[in-house]
Amino acid sequence: MNNRNTQKGITAIGMVFACFIGLVIIVLAVKIIPVYSYAGNVKRAMVKAADDNYQSAAAAKAGLKKTLKLSSVDDLRDEDIRELKVINVSGKYEYSMNWSRKVPLVWNISLYFDFETKSN
Repeated sequence: MNNRNTQKGITAIGMVFACFIGLVIIVLAVKIIPVYSYAGNVKRAMVKAADDNYQSAAAAKAGLKKTLKLSSVDDLRDEDIRELKVINVSGKYEYSMNWSRKVPLVWNISLYFDFETKSN
């Protein structure tokens, strides 16, 4: 009843395919996780800036940019920010920002992330 000719395990081609899939997942994780960590830093900086009291919208905007720089978000360029709204809500300023991040993956392939972050 024991048939010795039956295959048990994975073939060499199957192993190469499994390693390739694993490598793709690792590369994607290494590229994606820092972007979302960075987005969390942006959100925390916006919440912190919203807690400060500013006299005008221009001062609130300048305060947000200063807080972003102090919160390790110093490489967020003006061209990455598509829209930044400063809204006065009952004497406190709230922020809403649409921004993007482009991350090179391999060769001419990039990942493009779109974020809408609010301070409230």
